[in-house]
Amino acid sequence: METTVQETKQRPSITFALFAYKQEAYIREAITGAFSQTYSPLTIILSDDHSPDQTFAIMEEMAQEYNGPHKIVLNRNDSNLGLCGHINRVMELVETDWVLDAAGDDISLPHRVEATWEAIQKHPDAYSIFFDMDYIRDDEKNLWRFVPSPYPHTTNNYIKHGWVRVAGPSHAFNISVFRKFGPIPCNVTSEDSVIPFRSTLLGKVLYVPSVVVRYRLHFSNITTLGRRLQKPEEFRSDRLRLINFYAATFDCYQLDLEKAVQLGIMEKEDFEQYSRTLAEQKRKLQIYMAAWQGPYFQRIGCAILTLFCPASFTGESHKQRLFLLVDSIFPFLDMIYHKYVRCRRF
Repeated sequence: METTVQETKQRPSITFALFAYKQEAYIREAITGAFSQTYSPLTIILSDDHSPDQTFAIMEEMAQEYNGPHKIVLNRNDSNLGLCGHINRVMELVETDWVLDAAGDDISLPHRVEATWEAIQKHPDAYSIFFDMDYIRDDEKNLWRFVPSPYPHTTNNYIKHGWVRVAGPSHAFNISVFRKFGPIPCNVTSEDSVIPFRSTLLGKVLYVPSVVVRYRLHFSNITTLGRRLQKPEEFRSDRLRLINFYAATFDCYQLDLEKAVQLGIMEKEDFEQYSRTLAEQKRKLQIYMAAWQGPYFQRIGCAILTLFCPASFTGESHKQRLFLLVDSIFPFLDMIYHKYVRCRRF
């Protein structure tokens, strides 16, 4: 539907925040996608996390050449802040109620912001909104595809399952998740696990099953890095990295629950219930971590506990947890499996 000049004047400004680090090969396409947005008024923040390559130079060049209707804001961090540090910095620059975030290697379709605004109007109680995605498979062997979570996006489910899947490349959120709860701790490695959790404390998380972005799958995607590591010990280290991801996320959840009580948006009884569930999840996570590292018999014992007291982060199937036990008893089997099965799948 074509938007009239009068309707545009009545609509609120929205921020499109494009984050990049060492993405000179992809950043032009990402910026072109941002500039192509049909929604107005729109502020586009092009932010670089102190890349050592030409990423920011390309941002500057394209910003200078742009002559469209959107407001362009350039930012380059004085030092590399890391993922969440970078996000926290950009949130300080945001002056609108709603923010769409985008990575420097993905391409947003022209109607992405427009579709988000339509969803905001229909669901005023939503604080996080995400959509479906198309894929650019630079890594042809990476067949990953986003599948919406079967679990409702509730506070309890985020605690119980570690997180509930959100398509981060298509995510939009209300700035209240930062204004009320503050910056995301820098040891958190995925904002997609924290921002929607905060949204459940303020309102709801909404999924819209339409494609608004092309997500690039390439050899540097962090979610599949461990599967491409050639040595079993490297793969094990990567699994421990993912376990630490859950540990940092759970710590952040606890802080956000405490803040929710301070803000008066959560009853003390609910806080105590969520805190108990969170403490149990942390205990299971510690056991799971000990099944991956440590003395031989400790690993076996913790693998047995993981097998009979599972959690969502310990593997999607009983078979995966059983294999962890077998690996703990016979470590050499993992070397064989890694060489002839795991590495050949990617």
